Amino acid sequence: MSIFTYSSHAGTALLTMLAWTSWSGPGQAQEMEALSGVWGARVGDVEIRMCAQSDPDHLFNRDFAAIYTTQDYQIVLLDRESSTTWSPRLARIVSTTGLDDGSLQLERAPADLWSGVTLVPMETVEDTEPCLTHVFNGPRTFLLEPVVTATELDGVPYEVVSILDPSGHGGVTTFQLPGKSPGPAAINAWLADVLPTTVEEAPYYSCTMHALQFGAGSFWEHRLVPELITDQILVVQETMDVFCGGARPSYSIEWTVFDRETGEEIDTSTWIREDAFYDLGHYAGQGPEIGDPEVARGFRELMVEAFTATNPSQFCHDLLDIVETWDVRPSRDGLVLTPSDDLGPGRACATGLSFSIQEITPYLMDAAMIARLMKRE
Repeated sequence: MSIFTYSSHAGTALLTMLAWTSWSGPGQAQEMEALSGVWGARVGDVEIRMCAQSDPDHLFNRDFAAIYTTQDYQIVLLDRESSTTWSPRLARIVSTTGLDDGSLQLERAPADLWSGVTLVPMETVEDTEPCLTHVFNGPRTFLLEPVVTATELDGVPYEVVSILDPSGHGGVTTFQLPGKSPGPAAINAWLADVLPTTVEEAPYYSCTMHALQFGAGSFWEHRLVPELITDQILVVQETMDVFCGGARPSYSIEWTVFDRETGEEIDTSTWIREDAFYDLGHYAGQGPEIGDPEVARGFRELMVEAFTATNPSQFCHDLLDIVETWDVRPSRDGLVLTPSDDLGPGRACATGLSFSIQEITPYLMDAAMIARLMKRE
């Protein structure tokens, strides 16, 4: 099987016959040459775009093609190799027919709208990465209007605001509180800051573009959700689950606590006495005794009891001697402490430890202030 590829050089159209074969088994592929370009077609109102930046001398992440339609905008990666990269890329084996005018046809399952459709070569500025050009990405480059959904938490109404990646590989979700007083207005401005206003600043779009450089799939999920709402405070949980090419996905989670009346962020790291942590972490018991050693010993015992209650894996037994920094946030039942260090492979051990206000009161800087902030009518 052979196909033609089209390129433009000094205003002259050049047709170059190149071989592109599908795999029939390990070691059975024929010799392949480089393939580069963009092809397109229209089926009714649906646009089809295919790109290839395929070089058999740079296998795995430089030997691939990609195709999508404006029916669902899902980018499908077609790999001339049998290898795959991180999800969601999977090798899609197709048979290919080249036509004399430089067009080509891909044959696969009837469910693929592009299967059997004649794809016409599209003129692009000469580029070593045609999959990153506007010719290929143009039909999928737009910003959808946010989707707004009303809901509530702890009896407080709010609106979920989402913008989804039109290619289906991710999006951004945040929320907005009711009210226009200074407090809610300031919090809502902070929450809205994650929403892109143009395609150029949309992180999920640039993520897809970055992954396409290497023939990899991508996903991007950035979520801000309310975890707790009282009369005085709001706890926001922010998670990011991202893969833009590379060795592995990236996942992070953090919390921000706001004063609902003023809209200011509350520094919860000062809620627990500093000397309570002196018997935890890498240097536990190695430094000079500062503060009350009974407080440090008592707090460690409390942490050990809470950690044991989470039924941790045997590989997590030394977590309390590894973590240097703990994230502190209020919960419905009291306080939660979660490791905020980057634990690398040990991140699965980073479980939150929950405490009632009563049991953690001896270690608080200002128990009365915390109780007042957490009070619910």
